[in-house]
Amino acid sequence: YEDLRTYVKETDEDDHTEGTDGSDGKQTVVDFKALKKINPDIVAWIRIPDTSIDYPVVQGNDDSYYLTHTFKKTEHVAGAIFLDSDNNADFSDDKNIIYGHNMKDGSMFSDLKKYKDTDFTREHPYVEIYRYGKWISCPVTTSKVIEENEVTPYQNGTEKLLTLSTCYGKTKRMVVQARVIE
Repeated sequence: YEDLRTYVKETDEDDHTEGTDGSDGKQTVVDFKALKKINPDIVAWIRIPDTSIDYPVVQGNDDSYYLTHTFKKTEHVAGAIFLDSDNNADFSDDKNIIYGHNMKDGSMFSDLKKYKDTDFTREHPYVEIYRYGKWISCPVTTSKVIEENEVTPYQNGTEKLLTLSTCYGKTKRMVVQARVIE
């Protein structure tokens, strides 16, 4: 996945490529055109500052393929970060779920467990999603360890939610929820 991060870069503001203005006059851009040539299943890029979470998000026809296949569609135990196959690829659903493995080497969604620490949550209150040529900062609202068969703790209301989900031990899941703000 490290080589895929070369498709995410800072450019000068007058570069006219897709991105979001930074406070220093730079833009962070994702070259979706090039990434789609590698894998047309890409729907977004996800990152959380000060974590290892900095990956493309794909969406397959079912939720099993990307459990065991990387972004480049090679078979690998780490799989890929992927949007639930029942969600709309444009994140227009009220409840959007992104899955990733909790790898022992600290990759994929392993760092979601950092949200168990309230200080970390306070200092890192946003999940960043890149889609449609811009970054969207999604404020974190909930983090919780749940039993494998327990229902994900969706919040009430009409707001759009993003749920990040990973395994946590043998019978539990770690979920982090954030609001999707257009």
